[in-house]
Amino acid sequence: MLQIILKIVLIAMLIILFIEDIRHREISLFLLLATFAMVLALGFSINRISLAEFGLNLLFILLQVAFLLFYLLITRRKPSMLLKSYLGIGDILFWLIPAFYFQLLEFILFSLVCYISVVSGYGILFLIKRKPITIPLAGLMALFMGIYMILDWNSNCLISNYVFSVINIL
Repeated sequence: MLQIILKIVLIAMLIILFIEDIRHREISLFLLLATFAMVLALGFSINRISLAEFGLNLLFILLQVAFLLFYLLITRRKPSMLLKSYLGIGDILFWLIPAFYFQLLEFILFSLVCYISVVSGYGILFLIKRKPITIPLAGLMALFMGIYMILDWNSNCLISNYVFSVINIL
C-alpha cells in the first residue's frame, strides 16, 4: 500500500515539475529535492536499484556532460556557456531523479527516448516558428518519467524486460 501511495505522489510531483518548467522555464530547488527524496523513498521500498547501479548512472551523466563540453569545444563555443546558455542547473539536477530510479540500461534508453523526442518535437516547432526556442528539458523528462511509471505500474523494469526479450529473440 505504501508503494502505491509513493508512486502516486511521485507521479504527481513529476507532473508539477513538468508544468512549472513549461510555464517558467525553471524549477524550484525545493520541488527538485522533494521529488528526489520521493524517488529515494520509493527506490528503497521496492529495491529498485543498488547504489552501484546509481553510480553507473552517474557515470553515464558525466559522460553526457563530457560529450556536451567536447561538442562545444569542436564548434568553437565557450564551454563555460554550457550552464549559461544550453543547460539549466535544474536540467542537470533533474538527471539525478531518473538516475536513482532506473537501472543502467533503462536509464540509457530512457534518456535516448527523451532526447530524441524532445529534439524532434522542438525541431519541428522551430521550423514552424522560425525563431529560437528554449527547451524545458527537465520538465519534459519529468513528463516522460511520469508516463513511464504509469505504463510500468505492475512491473519494475518495463524497458529492461522488453529489451532483454528482443535480444533473446535475436
